[in-house]
Amino acid sequence: MAAATDDTTKCEALGCEEMYLHGFFDLQQRDEDVALLLAPHAARPQRKEDEDENKKGSTTTEVQDAGNKPIVAPGAASVSLTMDELAAMRKALRKRKTTSGKDRFIISSAAVRGDRATMEDTSFVSDCKRFAAVFDGHGGAAVAQYLRKNYFALLGPELAKLDEDESLELDARKKRRLHIQSLLKTSMEKIDAEITQKNEWKYIGSTATGVLLYDDVIYSVNVGDCRAVLSRSGDAVELTRDHKPNDPSEQSRIESLGGRVKWHGYVDAQGDPIEPYGAYRINGNLAVARAIGDRDLRPFVTGEPEVKAFPRDMSKDEFIVIASDGLWDVFTSDEVVTFVKDVMSGEVGGRESWRSGGHSDTRVPIFEWSQQYKSDRSMIKAARKRRQMQIATYLVQEALYRGTSDNVSVIVVWLR
Repeated sequence: MAAATDDTTKCEALGCEEMYLHGFFDLQQRDEDVALLLAPHAARPQRKEDEDENKKGSTTTEVQDAGNKPIVAPGAASVSLTMDELAAMRKALRKRKTTSGKDRFIISSAAVRGDRATMEDTSFVSDCKRFAAVFDGHGGAAVAQYLRKNYFALLGPELAKLDEDESLELDARKKRRLHIQSLLKTSMEKIDAEITQKNEWKYIGSTATGVLLYDDVIYSVNVGDCRAVLSRSGDAVELTRDHKPNDPSEQSRIESLGGRVKWHGYVDAQGDPIEPYGAYRINGNLAVARAIGDRDLRPFVTGEPEVKAFPRDMSKDEFIVIASDGLWDVFTSDEVVTFVKDVMSGEVGGRESWRSGGHSDTRVPIFEWSQQYKSDRSMIKAARKRRQMQIATYLVQEALYRGTSDNVSVIVVWLR
């Protein structure tokens, strides 16, 4: 984590670093929330030591921890908080941040069938907005739909149990992180086991990529070639690894089991593959090395999920894009981040429609909006929010323009 600023120091002094890290996307809102939670304590009968501090004109809050010196931080009044009270505050704040619509992430999603005869993609966003996933089916949509319905149904209640954990200790937080990684993996494995028991689905499968935002960590779970990418100060950080058959580790595993990985598609004069006009396939069949279901292709295709964890950088992390391979077939990770940044800055033209005089111009730069409405900041803010809400649609449209032939599903999670 980056060096603490004055703002993070305030929160750490309160002994509630996780309060800050769990969803304080706006520092002013964070201060209001902490003040709100402190308010009941300010109104209670004061102890003698509190009265003494007030006589000195103090405006600090003390957190009493047995065996340690009191921790002092800015507060609404002079109050002494026990560690139990602090833990209760943390619990209350976490509950509010995951249930209040006002404090949720802004999420944009869009999907299109494209040139395919059927739509086999699907996506999911949890009510608390902490978890989002894209599922890309093949051989039919049944497995993808089953994942959409059942994966978070398994995962969610287990995460809710963790929300009851009031411990602020560093060791407890580390254990919680490891436990979350285990939950993401075992929940996916349970779903895979259920699906592979269904004879009617033996030729059907799905890839799956999900992202969980919990405390100060971004977790990813991935099976196949959907992908999740984080924009960190404008740089693309891949949160997942594509499980393609020609990935060195995947190819080694497949060939060790007696399978074959071969290019199927166009080649140049030297016989080298011409990407993206073709794909590496396992035994001439599936073009992914990992998938949920696909019982007929086991053991060459495995359903083992890959889980990763990334510490959040609150000052740099901007948004996350989760998408099926219909997007990634025509975009690199860097290109997606650049495209989103350009849309938000107006470099590819303002996409809001101006309908005055019967004219609809979708390329009015955001700069011109800012100039026309510089006396009305709410209009500028509304234009930006509109773009945030529509960005997944813009990505889908651009993928079609670039010639993708697959289903395309996109989720964009705005972190700030």
